[in-house]
Amino acid sequence: MRLTQYTDYGLRLLIYLASAPDQSASVREVADAYDISRAHLNKVALQLTAHGVLTARRGRGGGVWLASPPDRILLGTVIRLLEPDFHFVECMRPGNQCVITPACKLREICQQAQEAVFAVFDRYTLADLLEDTERRDAVCALLGLSQD
Repeated sequence: MRLTQYTDYGLRLLIYLASAPDQSASVREVADAYDISRAHLNKVALQLTAHGVLTARRGRGGGVWLASPPDRILLGTVIRLLEPDFHFVECMRPGNQCVITPACKLREICQQAQEAVFAVFDRYTLADLLEDTERRDAVCALLGLSQD
């Protein structure tokens, strides 16, 4: 199992915003902090905004910020949103073309594994990633954020 770069960028954006939840940030600022593609991160931010995870304002004084407190944003929800076609194997996808699907147990096993993976992600919120002060301070320092 591997999450896409798209989802990775989405989680990084949320971690950045959760590190300073009372502040907005521009996509450029976040992309620069992580040294990642601004255009790619902008696409992720647009999707997260369209689904109500982020709030955005254009122009001077604008930016993006969390639409809900970090302790109300489940990692599993975010990952499902950013990975709508996440499946371990082809036979789990709509339009499956594998000829042995009717006789194969692999689909059932992979479905159980996928449910277990998401059950773990569903136990954690964005706040859990920064739950202790030491970890939050370290993340802020690495991202160049002030720790007011």
